[in-house]
Amino acid sequence: MKEENKSRCIKCHYPNLEEIFTFCPNCGYPVNSNYCSDDNCEMNDPDDPVAFPETDCFCNYCGSETKYFKDGLIQPQKYD
Repeated sequence: MKEENKSRCIKCHYPNLEEIFTFCPNCGYPVNSNYCSDDNCEMNDPDDPVAFPETDCFCNYCGSETKYFKDGLIQPQKYD
């Protein structure tokens, strides 16, 4: 039997987020909401905003912090 691919909430780590969820049912944090923190950045186009992967700490377009990093939910990775 194939296991459904479910993700975890970035804030509270609720383990069973489904693709149809817009908000975490446990803490109410928006799902897939790692946007650029600069409201004037082109990545925040009101008609088609671009959410970054949950591990991205900075916008790759303007260099501003992402929402998850600004909210203290993630930290930059250290590479050798």
